[in-house]
Amino acid sequence: RWENTSLNHKLVEHLAQPLLTTAGATPPWVDELPSAYPFLFQRQVREQLLRCVGFGTSHAVLWLQRQFIERDYGERLRRVEGQLEGRIDLTERIVADPRVFIGPARSDLVTLPSRAELLANAGRVVELTYDSRAMLEVKFADEGGF
Repeated sequence: RWENTSLNHKLVEHLAQPLLTTAGATPPWVDELPSAYPFLFQRQVREQLLRCVGFGTSHAVLWLQRQFIERDYGERLRRVEGQLEGRIDLTERIVADPRVFIGPARSDLVTLPSRAELLANAGRVVELTYDSRAMLEVKFADEGGF
């Protein structure tokens, strides 16, 4: 293996400050070295970097929140699964925890008339939103719920 332990540790230190990473406030090598020499970095570290910088800030924030929630509340969430009241109380605690809840992710909402012309509509949606870094949510007008 060609992985460099020192570089991996240094990159992990930068990724431990996720808001700086997603904002692009890290040294240039953080993006450049893993792209040019991926074999020097562990796969897990490269994947974490990709999730922090590759899909835009909204995706990074949502992914980071999920990681923090799993780390700090995952076991408790699994214990209260199926218990509506316990789940609501725990969700309120998570949202109030500034260490875990960074904020809501930005999303674009598209309402399609129906599933009948799904492929044609999907092509049009891609044309309109391909340069957006926001999460894409699709709703069908002829269906209830969200």
